[in-house]
Amino acid sequence: WNVWVWTSDVRGAGTDANVFITIYGDKGKTDETQIGNATDNFEKGELDKFK
Repeated sequence: WNVWVWTSDVRGAGTDANVFITIYGDKGKTDETQIGNATDNFEKGELDKFK
């Protein structure tokens, strides 16, 4: 899967918190997975891509 996360550019947008996703599909769902890495993900006005 490729997951893109766009963080809004409004005041207060962005986070340094841990972010988790679960992907649902016709054949079930994934385990809860933490997304992010050592770079500054989820910053105001940014688009982050995860594989």
